[in-house]
Amino acid sequence: MPCEVLIRATSTDVRFKGDPQEVRDDADLIERPWGGREGPPEFVILHVTDATAAQIQTYMDAVVNQFTYTIQAQNENGWRILIEINPKITETWGLDKGFRDDVRDYMVATWDGQVFDYDNVGHAWAIMDFPKPLIYIPDNVEMTLQDMKNDFIDKFEDSVFRRRYHFSEADVDQVLGLGGKVDQTLAQVAAKVIDRLA
Repeated sequence: MPCEVLIRATSTDVRFKGDPQEVRDDADLIERPWGGREGPPEFVILHVTDATAAQIQTYMDAVVNQFTYTIQAQNENGWRILIEINPKITETWGLDKGFRDDVRDYMVATWDGQVFDYDNVGHAWAIMDFPKPLIYIPDNVEMTLQDMKNDFIDKFEDSVFRRRYHFSEADVDQVLGLGGKVDQTLAQVAAKVIDRLA
């Protein structure tokens, strides 16, 4: 079943030209068509002739802080954990989107983490010690390492909210020149979409 992707044709403070905004199957567009403002000059429409909205959904992902966790050591008293951020985050959007001082300080204040080592230059990682049992300090509740990771991601996921995938401004301009809508196959879309973290 074909689908359509709404793509920004202009930039704002928080949205960027070439970023996909929404995807809908053709069948859904019968009941819920694009609005009058969801076209040129603000948007263009990409009609994908051989893919469903579900197949396109991966291109709708937002970039959020992508952290990895490596337990470097552990004993009955606690864990030493290396927390790293995808280096493409800071490379693409700047150091203020990395493992900043406020991120580190949150882990200290909320999870009783102790800083063993910290990348205060590239903001790409921190090595922190966490006690056993792991207590979520605001509620004084014992939690698991996975709970801590989930809290950490939830707390800082808004730090970077850009679409991971986008289309070039030249491609968007080309669609604008063709009237604001173009048909493409999934293979054509895959060849044109740009992964900001690649």
